[in-house]
Amino acid sequence: AEAEFNRLRELIDKVREVRAERKVTPKHKVVLHLPAGKDKPLGGAGMTEESIVLIQTLAGVESITTHAPAPDAGPVSTFMFEGAEHRVSKIIDPAAAAAVGDVGDAKAAEVDRMKKLIAGLQKEVATLQGRLANPGYTAKAPPHMVEETKQLLSKKEGDLAVAEAQLKAIA
Repeated sequence: AEAEFNRLRELIDKVREVRAERKVTPKHKVVLHLPAGKDKPLGGAGMTEESIVLIQTLAGVESITTHAPAPDAGPVSTFMFEGAEHRVSKIIDPAAAAAVGDVGDAKAAEVDRMKKLIAGLQKEVATLQGRLANPGYTAKAPPHMVEETKQLLSKKEGDLAVAEAQLKAIA
């Protein structure tokens, strides 16, 4: 039960990170899209009603679905959770965007945000690759540190691939 709660907490944290990155207001509810076949992300028993309520309440989620976002859903943010790509849609509140005259600029702002994110990830990947290519690091560093660096590189490369695919989809 504790492991499932920790996984649930991690999923909520990921959705909250997306909301923070996109500056989604606390009162605006988003839609969480689980990957196909992942309708049981929190263990073999699937998501309990309590889990769904917790996600909706703590992450500001309107609904949870396994369906892909509709083409007219507007910008969609993607994040990796347990090795699978999850999506958050309905991240722009149309009323709030219209109030500040942001409707036309939303796509351009998202493209700029994604380009900055990709540039940062590329820099991180290059740094980690350089570290692992350095024979002094791999020979002298403790094996667990080298393994951590390899795992971090793998994660960052996955994040970069997701970000590039997301940019391609919205551009």
